[in-house]
Amino acid sequence: MDTERWMDEYQRANQLSQQITQHIQSGQPRGYIDSSINKLGASCRNLEQSLIRHGNRLTPYEQNRRENLLTQLTSRFKQLSDDDDHDTVGFGYSPSNPWTTEETAGPRLDGLDSEEIKQHQQQMLSDQDKGLEALSAALNRQKQVGLLIGDEVESQNRMIDDITGHVNKVDTKLVGETRSVTTVSVKSGNCVLIVIIVLLIITILVIACV
Repeated sequence: MDTERWMDEYQRANQLSQQITQHIQSGQPRGYIDSSINKLGASCRNLEQSLIRHGNRLTPYEQNRRENLLTQLTSRFKQLSDDDDHDTVGFGYSPSNPWTTEETAGPRLDGLDSEEIKQHQQQMLSDQDKGLEALSAALNRQKQVGLLIGDEVESQNRMIDDITGHVNKVDTKLVGETRSVTTVSVKSGNCVLIVIIVLLIITILVIACV
């Protein structure tokens, strides 16, 4: 996903979160809602990974705006996953943690008593909090990288401006020296001509006297 497609992906994910809310309120089948929440979690991961990979192509303002959008979407994902009326465990993927894959998902809750289920749900929330903290740290690092790049670009621009000013000064001095050399050359030519005329006058006077 490149930077131009990021907003399209976000809009689709945000629309999906709204549809999930409507499905829960209308009492849609559990399997259908679970599948939609899984898709929303995958979209959160894709958006986060794309922002990390391509964040340096964005301006600091745009990067910060997208980070805020992603944080809000992830929070919405957490709210949907934590709905007390919607137990989504059992698909090999826990939608309460968008950073979990099918291979690393938690165990099924079949046959567990209420206390064990409560403990497992608390663990799931703890895992999700860790995932959100990791996301926040990654986005903050990306933001710092963007700011450093911006500072470096400004520094390079200042250096270029200094070099340009120095070149202009040298060019101005070179033009002045060229004019001076031209003036000296003209004066030297005039002096030679005067000497020749004087010599001719002296020669004519000497011949006349003889």
